[in-house]
Amino acid sequence: MEELGGLLSFQSEEGKGTTFFLDLPQSLPNHNP
Repeated sequence: MEELGGLLSFQSEEGKGTTFFLDLPQSLPNHNP
């Protein structure tokens, strides 16, 4: 995920559950494996 310039995070509240956040760039960087 980080190699693509993105971010994955979450927020958890007892009794309410967990919310996940996914942020990705609009265009992907050049990536050569």
